[in-house]
Amino acid sequence: MWKTSDFVREILYFPNTENKNVSRGGNLEKKSAEQEQRIKDERYRLFFEKLSHAVLIHRKGQIMDANTEACKLLGYTREQLITKNLLSFIVDRDDNTEKNIRGELAQFEMKFRRTDGTVMDMEITSVPVDEEDNSIQGSIICDITEHKNADNNLKNQLHFMETLLDTIPSPIFYKNKNNVYIGCNKAFSKEIIGVPKEGILGKTLFDFPYSIPYEMTSVYHKYDMKLMLQGGTQVYEGIVRKTDGTSGIFIFNKAAFTDSSGKISGIVGVMIEITDYKKAVTSLLEKTTLLEGLLESLPDMVFFKDLDGVYLGCNPIFSEYIGLSVDDIVGKNDFDLLDEETARFFREKDKIVLESTSPHKNEEWVDYPDGRKVLLETFKAPLKTSDGKLIGSLGVSRDITSRKHAEQLMLEAKISAEIANRAKTEFIANMSHELRTPLNSIIGFSDVLLEQMFGELNNEQEKYLGHILGSGRQLLGIINSILDISKIENGEVELYYENINIVDLIRETIKILKPLATQKNINIDVQDMSITGICELGKNQMSQVLYNLIGNAIKFTPQNGSISVSIIENEDTFEVSVSDSGIGIPEEHMEEIFLPFRQLESHASRRYGGTGLGLALVKEFIEMHGGDINVKSESGKGSNFIFTIPKKVNGK
Repeated sequence: MWKTSDFVREILYFPNTENKNVSRGGNLEKKSAEQEQRIKDERYRLFFEKLSHAVLIHRKGQIMDANTEACKLLGYTREQLITKNLLSFIVDRDDNTEKNIRGELAQFEMKFRRTDGTVMDMEITSVPVDEEDNSIQGSIICDITEHKNADNNLKNQLHFMETLLDTIPSPIFYKNKNNVYIGCNKAFSKEIIGVPKEGILGKTLFDFPYSIPYEMTSVYHKYDMKLMLQGGTQVYEGIVRKTDGTSGIFIFNKAAFTDSSGKISGIVGVMIEITDYKKAVTSLLEKTTLLEGLLESLPDMVFFKDLDGVYLGCNPIFSEYIGLSVDDIVGKNDFDLLDEETARFFREKDKIVLESTSPHKNEEWVDYPDGRKVLLETFKAPLKTSDGKLIGSLGVSRDITSRKHAEQLMLEAKISAEIANRAKTEFIANMSHELRTPLNSIIGFSDVLLEQMFGELNNEQEKYLGHILGSGRQLLGIINSILDISKIENGEVELYYENINIVDLIRETIKILKPLATQKNINIDVQDMSITGICELGKNQMSQVLYNLIGNAIKFTPQNGSISVSIIENEDTFEVSVSDSGIGIPEEHMEEIFLPFRQLESHASRRYGGTGLGLALVKEFIEMHGGDINVKSESGKGSNFIFTIPKKVNGK
């Protein structure tokens, strides 16, 4: 940081204090007074301009002259600066600012704003430069922004470190080489000493006898001094009386720290309370006793061995299997207790666990001493100490003979069910094909007769033929649905993707079903469909989806009801909605509606008809396209089916 000196004063007084007796070999004496003054001015100007610091000459703040460095620093030309007042550059000036600027000799700090708007911290040293006019001041201006930033950064770092230490729950302290406290964190001052940090600094261990028992103070002091002499670290346990009146057991972790030259200048200590840990050890002993009791009461076999396969312990169920007491088993290996084949099998399984250091499960048939043959499920795991050292293996065996028998029965039942289901599916497929042939004939000939190609029909004949044709087509639709479900169950349905305009498909479906809606005076409201609508679909399957959803809406909506159909285009999908004001779906039946051959209520089946296959096919076809379907409904208040399908196959 720039400091004013006599040398600086001499620089600023240079124009008026230059030696008047300068002589240059007699030639200077011959120069006129004007020439002498011009030489002086040239020297002053040269020296003034060559200075490495910014210098301003001003009268009561009004700038009279400025050197090159001042122009660079403030961002103005000399001509511009001469028109300005020094006070105009100062940010946040107060009543003392002008006094400092006009003072006879002053050094102070202020913030300056440059021509580009940036604000810098400046140190100003001002002195009078005219012996006859004290109002003329010379100011040396130094940019101390970096120094201020460095100071602020250091303060911030110190504040950060202090905050960090205060957030650590363990008490921390540090002392100088005279064993005097020079710092600590909040936990140490609040929980251990019980006074603010300021009341601890400069004190020693002996100043707080109420925190550390007197008989221990000298011991801790010796530890500290030894650490300061020898360096390194120390770890030991000690008892400290805390500010809440309780005594705590702490582990002291201490280390010596050095200065920049490597000399020990003090110690830092971290206190870790282990009072709860000590209590935990006591609790662990109690739990160990409890664990032993638990092992004795477990219905499963429990045993543990060392790395050589020697039994370290077991529970009574395992001793019952071996046929010996627990004491007789401990200290022996499998070859001492079992036949060679069984012992070798067990040792191989132990080896797998120990080499892989990971759990392993296996099943084995074993013979009990009483002649019973039992299937055991054995879970073995590596046995390790708390620090991760492998010391053996642990095993738990459970009798799963009954469970295995039940699983076998279930497997056989499952196979039988699959065979029966396959036979059912084949029967449905064959039956559907057999029924479709005569039905197609009935429908075809009925259609031909209704066209009256072989003679005119009276009203009764035409009516009855219409019933035959309608019933035939309805029956054919049911058979086709059954056949579709059968194909889906067998994985025989394939989608043949085409570029289809789904909006056109919706309009075609509504056109086909419009007469049914007209019969019940149901209005079908088609929302705005001014979108492109092009996507890759299986046309037949998607037509069936739309036909079933809109057809169901018409079927389950009473006279004079309403239906709304809309489509929304998203980035990668289309979202189609079909809502109605019909009978709705009870909440308890929401999960059943997409199951095949399910009608919600028997009376609904009689009233509205149907096989319960429509929504099952809808769900299957939509999911085959990679989409999904959801329904919102309330009994008596209509339903809203919403399905989403991707625009491209597999999103590509």
